This record gives sequence, C-alpha cells and structure tokens, in this order.
Amino acid sequence: MTKETNFWRRAWSKMSWLLPTLVLSGLPICGQADDVEYAIDDANQLGTIDFETGVFTQLGTGQIVSGGSIGDMARPIGGLVYLTPVNGTLAVVNPTTIQTSTIGNMPANIMAIAFTASGALLGVGYGGTTLYNFNPTTAAIQSTVTLSGTGFTGAAGNFDLKSDINGNTYLLTGSTVIWSVNVNSGAVTNVWQSNGAYYLYAIGDEAGRLYGFTTDGHIVQINLQGGGQTLVSTETSVSPIVAVCNGGVTASQPTLNIQATNQNSVVLTWLAISNQFQLQHNNNLATTNWVTLTNLVKVTNSLNSIITLRTNAADFFRLMQP
Repeated sequence: MTKETNFWRRAWSKMSWLLPTLVLSGLPICGQADDVEYAIDDANQLGTIDFETGVFTQLGTGQIVSGGSIGDMARPIGGLVYLTPVNGTLAVVNPTTIQTSTIGNMPANIMAIAFTASGALLGVGYGGTTLYNFNPTTAAIQSTVTLSGTGFTGAAGNFDLKSDINGNTYLLTGSTVIWSVNVNSGAVTNVWQSNGAYYLYAIGDEAGRLYGFTTDGHIVQINLQGGGQTLVSTETSVSPIVAVCNGGVTASQPTLNIQATNQNSVVLTWLAISNQFQLQHNNNLATTNWVTLTNLVKVTNSLNSIITLRTNAADFFRLMQP
C-alpha cells in the first residue's frame, strides 16, 4: 500500500500558483491541528500526554536537552514543536529523534512562550513585565508591550503562557494565579486563583478548554467562569509535567510547501520527521508517470528541503510513502 499527500502544480508560463497553505515569516504554517499534545516532565523527558487519562508516553530514551532543562514549549497550528532551553535560545525539536535545532538567541530569562491563533510567537521572561513578540525564524524581537493590571507584579515563581484557539492568551504566575492578557495593549486581568488545593507548574489548552498541570502530578480543568478547578486525571510520568503544547501537524501526513527562491528555482519543504516520504513529480496529471526526485535533501530546523529548477512547462509534486 502507498500513501500520498497533497501534490502541487506549477505552471511557469503563466506563473500561476495553487497555494492552499499560509507561509508565515518563512516558515510554513499549514494543515490543521491534530489531537496530539506534547509534554516535558521535570526530569527533562519529552513525550505525549493525554489530558483526560493522564497517560504520558515517553519519546526517545534520553533527556531532550542533555545536562540542561527546558523553560517552555509551544506549537503554532499546523507547525513545528518549539522549545526555550534555559540557555537563552529558541529551538525546534524532532519528536522522532529527540534532536533539537537551534534557531537563534533570545533574552536569557525567557522561560514561557506561546503561539497565538494568528501565528505570532509571544514570550515572557522570569520576573518580567514585558510581553515579547518574536520572529519564529530568527528569534529576533519584533515588538514588545508592557504588562500591567491590578495586583500584577510580574511573572514570578512557576509561570507559563498559553493562547487558545479562540484567540485568548493566558499567563500563569506564582503557581496560583492566571491572568487574561490583551496582547495588543498589555492589560492583564486576574481570571483565576487557586483555592490552595492545587499549585500549577504549567497550563495547556485543548479544544478551547484550559487545563492546569499541578506540582504534585495531576491534571485539572480550570473553571474560568465560576472559579475553582476540577480534577481530571493523574499523570503517569515519573516526574510532574512542567510544559505542554498542542496544535501541530500529524507527522504521518506532512504538508508539502513550495516557494520561489529566485527567477530560476523553487524550494519544496516538508517536516523532517516525515522522512519516510519520497518527493515525486509528474508533468501531466492525466498519466501515472510519477518520478522520484533525486535532488539532495537538506535538513534545517526540522524541515526537509529540496531546490529544483524552474521550467516553462507545468509540473506537479507530491509526497509518496512506499
């Protein structure tokens, strides 16, 4: 059996493109959110986490950052897994090989990141009152806004940042307080406070519902309307979960992206964790004459890429799994 995924057409004579995906700041943001949530526990192990059952399935056998630790993790909808190691860098991780690729340097105290529904990468530093907007391809600061509100003194203690599919952004501070954040003005509003039953390491979103990951290894659903929380499950990880993210693409069904590099060539990219797929092309969809490209595949920031020359004829591309 074979599996193919999303072919592309290029017609160079008319320079027409069929582009059903969005390219944001050079990185492809494509596909739809899957139902996989990734998590990192306090022992620096990467895995998947089921919010409802608490089952943590470890990926790989070693620490995600050897001898170090992770500040936070985030994924744009249909995108890659981003990390903020505490060494002050922004990186992406391959969940299959547990290998990380550094994108660039960030302020050393950035320990909470989140992607908004529109694809903006936000970050907050330890003890800080500044909300950063980063370029996800370079880690460069694009803009900042000062966080302020009644009772807010900064991102102290165990803190986390999350945005949900409805466009809401939340900031956890001191393990006990969650603030709603206006990402444009920086205004924050206290929307939840622990009653003392649970203290949180992290928060996560699933289908618009906000969850808390407690310091004693439980998962609770946060009630933003009436206050309080509901115990959902007990984590099966050896150590408590300290960071979670969701919303990316399914590795088994990668999306193929095409972008012009200059007047003479284009680059095609897809997730490197989907390296079991072969890139093929065919200049006539009425035939079955698909040919596997033998161009050198380059891997950068967990993306496979192939550069091919433009021609005057129509050409079609697809990913095929033998």
